[in-house]
Amino acid sequence: MTFTYVRRSDLAYVRVVGVLSRWQGFNSLVVDHIQQVVDAHEPYHHVLHAIVDTLTYERGPPVRTAQRITRTRI
Repeated sequence: MTFTYVRRSDLAYVRVVGVLSRWQGFNSLVVDHIQQVVDAHEPYHHVLHAIVDTLTYERGPPVRTAQRITRTRI
């Protein structure tokens, strides 16, 4: 097993778009393109989106209740 040293300045978050596939019992990702993430909030948005998708899959979509309209008069 070999290890490659990576300088800290070379590290960056990236967005990978592709297709997950299974071939002969192995999972793989066929990459269409890779882009560097420039917005610092994007990794957090991805995590929150994954949480919402997981909860929606496990528990179903959120139930809409009657919306309350509240207006404050001065």
